[in-house]
Amino acid sequence: MEQKNAMTIGIPRAMLYYRFGTMWRTFFDELHIPTVISPPTTRETLEIGSRIAVDETCLSAKLFMGHVHALLGKCEAIFIPRYSNLDHDALFCTRFEGLYDQTRNVFRSQPQRFISCNIDKNGKSPEAAAFEALGKALGASPQESRTAYAAACKADQRQQKQWIREQEALSRSDRTRILLVGHSYVLSDPYLQKPIQDYLTENGAVCLRADQMDRAKARKACAEFSPTCRWIMNEELSGALFT
Repeated sequence: MEQKNAMTIGIPRAMLYYRFGTMWRTFFDELHIPTVISPPTTRETLEIGSRIAVDETCLSAKLFMGHVHALLGKCEAIFIPRYSNLDHDALFCTRFEGLYDQTRNVFRSQPQRFISCNIDKNGKSPEAAAFEALGKALGASPQESRTAYAAACKADQRQQKQWIREQEALSRSDRTRILLVGHSYVLSDPYLQKPIQDYLTENGAVCLRADQMDRAKARKACAEFSPTCRWIMNEELSGALFT
């Protein structure tokens, strides 16, 4: 497929980027739509985000706004997908449902375009259909959009398998092993988490990550421990303690 427009899409390096970033980038790459990722977090990113975000929002949401701010003027549109659920028992926290609207409100005075897609299987908008609609909105045909989504899913699966292999290798270390339990947008952020991991590593520990364990096994373990745990990522993190 030839690029049908000169659009460059910006992707904030925060929140669900650390879970779905490989999928998103691959999808746009397959459609020959260039992307720009906001720079890694700095103190300035957090300070700007904290200043412009709604006071009551969590630290990760404030940081997200800082990353959006870093993309202003560097792309034609900023991609903020809405994730509600992947299935009836795979729900995302409501912050990810409202993030697109919240961001548009924060930057309502800016001449910046935002695009989204609605992943809500319970609302008859499964992930595959949502990305097909996104591709069509960007000028791709339905078949091109489906092909791009299939490639994005394969890339995402390869990434997950790589993470699992790395965690399994670390778990066999004879050094002190410490499991870091936290959301990917905390554990993968160099400004928020790196000093902690560096300290542990410098003192001889091996750091494993709960967010990069086998997700299916973790969710199964969580269901046996706490059948009422609600959000999919909380299920994965809780279940990782028992796998």
